[in-house]
Amino acid sequence: GDQLHDFDRRGTLALEKAAAAWAERDRAEKDQDLNVTPSELRKIIAALGDNQSLIQEQRQLIIEQQRQLRGVNW
Repeated sequence: GDQLHDFDRRGTLALEKAAAAWAERDRAEKDQDLNVTPSELRKIIAALGDNQSLIQEQRQLIIEQQRQLRGVNW
């Protein structure tokens, strides 16, 4: 019975420590406000759009290569 109680207590302490660490991390993140100007935000959005189109092009190339490979008889 004593060992079980000790195990239980250690588990509770570990959970409390983990919860405190998460709370501290969340607080630290909140302290770091992200300051982005509207013009910087527009640049970020534009860059994301460019990346999306590049990804789409790559997907199309891969699909085309797969089609060609399927057509080749080894």
